[in-house]
Amino acid sequence: MENNNWVCPACGQTNPPESTACSRCECPSAATEHEIEQYRKIAHNDATSAAENTDGVKQYFTASNQKLVLMCVCTFSLYEIYWFYKNWTAIKQHYAGSKIMPAARSLFSPIWAYSCFKEIKRSVASIETYNDLPIGNLAIAFFMLNLCSGLPDPFSLLSVLTFWPVMIVNNAALAVNARNNRDFKHNDEITRNNKIVIAIGAFFWLFVIVGMFVNKNHHGL
Repeated sequence: MENNNWVCPACGQTNPPESTACSRCECPSAATEHEIEQYRKIAHNDATSAAENTDGVKQYFTASNQKLVLMCVCTFSLYEIYWFYKNWTAIKQHYAGSKIMPAARSLFSPIWAYSCFKEIKRSVASIETYNDLPIGNLAIAFFMLNLCSGLPDPFSLLSVLTFWPVMIVNNAALAVNARNNRDFKHNDEITRNNKIVIAIGAFFWLFVIVGMFVNKNHHGL
């Protein structure tokens, strides 16, 4: 029996003989060359959009581990808020029409960390090394470490370790950037502004440590 199926000239979909339009891109079976070109563009855009939604964000804000840890510690975790803000901005740009508010989600990062980590894991899904990235545990650890800031001294210093779960996810984001951009350059340079922030942070850390030591001696008297 003769097979009268026809192949759509716009997207390549095979259609039954009784159909008058493609089942995939809706291009008419009797379309003109101009119409075929238009439907071909639509099919291409739809395929590109689907690929983007599957692969996730293509470019994240990242820093080298050394810089991330140094900046987080010296800024008393303010650099983490900046890290979240930049990456929530990238996520928002990826989803057209998204109502994500990067500033709000960054300020309340302990609550929104899991959602951010989930997006990064989605982007890194095709890299086998990160298939088992424990974003749930990392988000819980980040939340609990932030709570440690309310503990009495010196236990409140545990909150400094909030950089740890962020660093693990940052490594996954680095892998995404390196895969998608051959010219990707690691953000590992300590700039002039970074040095100023580090110097100010070191002064405040000295102030905190001395204050804790003085309070300890005062209570011991």
